Amino acid sequence: MINCYIVDDEKAGTDILSMYIEQTPGLKLIKAEENAVLAYEDISNDIYKPQVTFLDIRIPLLSGMELAGLISHKTAVIFTTAYGEYAADAFGKDAIDYLVKPFSYERFLKSIDKLKKKLITDGDQSRIEQKGFFYVQNEIKGRITKIVISDIIYVESLLNYINIVTIEGEHKTYMSLKEMEVHLAEGNFMRIHKSFIINMFKIVSVENDQVLLKTHKKLSIGTNYKNDFFAVLNDAIIKSKRR
Repeated sequence: MINCYIVDDEKAGTDILSMYIEQTPGLKLIKAEENAVLAYEDISNDIYKPQVTFLDIRIPLLSGMELAGLISHKTAVIFTTAYGEYAADAFGKDAIDYLVKPFSYERFLKSIDKLKKKLITDGDQSRIEQKGFFYVQNEIKGRITKIVISDIIYVESLLNYINIVTIEGEHKTYMSLKEMEVHLAEGNFMRIHKSFIINMFKIVSVENDQVLLKTHKKLSIGTNYKNDFFAVLNDAIIKSKRR
């Protein structure tokens, strides 16, 4: 059962969503709230634990965008709004979908399909993180290789394959870098280039736009990834308070 929460200050919007949720097997409406601040309190304090929150954008006190930024670590978000111009910003908040009112039941169900896929992926990721390892099909037909996540140094894209470089060796498997990225814990691993994901715990040093890893491998930081990488790096730098 997927628990749903609605934040909308217009009764018409709440009514149609409530009806859609109630007539969809596997969904349960746990609360509809018109006050964004109260919704924030409900969700951030775990008073309610929705797996998905349907958010209007133009609501008093806190906008839907602002609220999404505060609760997206607690719940998936689907925006519901009469305004189409915020779509790009919405997906920047990692929204599952963006529904423009009035939307049909068919369009609503497409959003739920996206939600279910995301929840399945997150569930798989959680299980992998708890185990600390996963298996991949090797480039050698019939061979399956166990990969200990903490042993991974970096992952490299090789056209239709990836190369997983660990402290024990290299393992090629038929998969995209984007697919592998889903299965690597956020925080420990970071994409630094269109072709590389690195284990942040395996960094030896960073000089200019290059990262030196424990294998003595130097990798370049891609232009599109510099800001995010150095933001994480700066947060981890210990600095003296003396002038």
